[in-house]
Amino acid sequence: MSQNLAHYTDIAEHLLKRAKQIQADHVEVHIQGGQAARMSARQGAFETLEFETTAHLSLTVYKDQAQGVASTNVLQPQALEDCVEQALAIARYSEKEAFLGLAPKADMAFEYQDPGIDFSESLPNLDTMRDIALELDDLSQMVSTKQIGDVRSEGSDISTHQGFQVYGNSHGMIGSYSGSSALCSIGVLGQNAQGMEQAYWFDRVRNWSDMPSIELFQSQAIERVHRKLSAKPLGSQKTQVIFSPDIAKRLFSPLFGALSGRSQYLKNGFLVESLGQSILPDWLTISHDPLISGGLYSLPFDADGVRTRPLTLIQSGVVEQYVLGDYSARRLGMTVNGCASGLRNVRLAHTTVSLDTMLKDAGKGIYITELMGQGVNTMTGDMSQAAAGIWFENGQFKHGVKNFTLAGNLKDLYANMLGIADDTDTRGNLHCGSLWVGPMTLAGMTGELE
Repeated sequence: MSQNLAHYTDIAEHLLKRAKQIQADHVEVHIQGGQAARMSARQGAFETLEFETTAHLSLTVYKDQAQGVASTNVLQPQALEDCVEQALAIARYSEKEAFLGLAPKADMAFEYQDPGIDFSESLPNLDTMRDIALELDDLSQMVSTKQIGDVRSEGSDISTHQGFQVYGNSHGMIGSYSGSSALCSIGVLGQNAQGMEQAYWFDRVRNWSDMPSIELFQSQAIERVHRKLSAKPLGSQKTQVIFSPDIAKRLFSPLFGALSGRSQYLKNGFLVESLGQSILPDWLTISHDPLISGGLYSLPFDADGVRTRPLTLIQSGVVEQYVLGDYSARRLGMTVNGCASGLRNVRLAHTTVSLDTMLKDAGKGIYITELMGQGVNTMTGDMSQAAAGIWFENGQFKHGVKNFTLAGNLKDLYANMLGIADDTDTRGNLHCGSLWVGPMTLAGMTGELE
């Protein structure tokens, strides 16, 4: 990958020089790509093999406060020359806008640290990937048909990726980095007298040695389908609600979107002009750190070439920063903060309790394990989603529940959060444990809980 980086860096430097020759005011170049492999198996047979190598270049030219963007997947001399000419031509015919341009030179990542995210040597080869896919698909050692009826695999999937990023601009900043990742998943189908249900489990890591065991993938998927097969309908009511870690993380996505610079300058989100306002409980702080070595979402500079740094978005419940790229920062009259590529490696700081303690403190209610569909109005924060979960009483899970809808407003949900447990799900960008949000309205079948 290091040889590729040198090659693509040379291309970026060539285009920067060429754009200067045609007297562009400013120019920036993005080149990204890599190679990916994917294997899948189903019902004990090898199913698919996909292998892809890509490289994509995007060139942005700024001329007289107008912008022209051209891109290509063909990185040959004539194609690159055409890209320069096309970008310049587009800029000539585009409307002028005072907010366009490069981020300030003083904020560029002229120096940056290696994010430590390239573990390419640890990735399995194709033969090993095939063996893993077949083993992951084989549930014969895991399933007890007497316990959960008929369960079979709906297919396993394993993929690996080695990628790179090169960025340069006419401020003289040019940088590059490479990274690797691997993803495994399994889906299962269960059937009993009540009907059929599907469930799955997945994980994604930078370093293949961090991938959980095959048994964990299988047991998690089987446990989930078992729970869905045993679920009972739920009657309409208002009760305590706790979200499982993987579902709790989804509740924060609208918050981050509403705090983006774009939502703020367009004034089209449910948290417009919320800087300095308290929107979460004072026991909760949210930050991101793009510089965590080996982090799944680490990067040394953002899409504007601005150096990244740890940043607190919400301090003790109060909004301290918006998620800004250079364009949105200019529109808002603010300074860039290295977030043009979004929040990275988001972490929650809070007091924690065990899930057992949380369940006991809540008394009785629903532990949400699934939300279906979108169901969130990002303008108002209103949410209404079909859901499924587990009924709990006196700190104990009783049985699965289904056929109900969860309704409320995200502002109320955020303000009324009562605690986060220590059962943290570390998969993905945001790490979070089970989230207790207090009583919520559930619309279910007529009658009481069975």
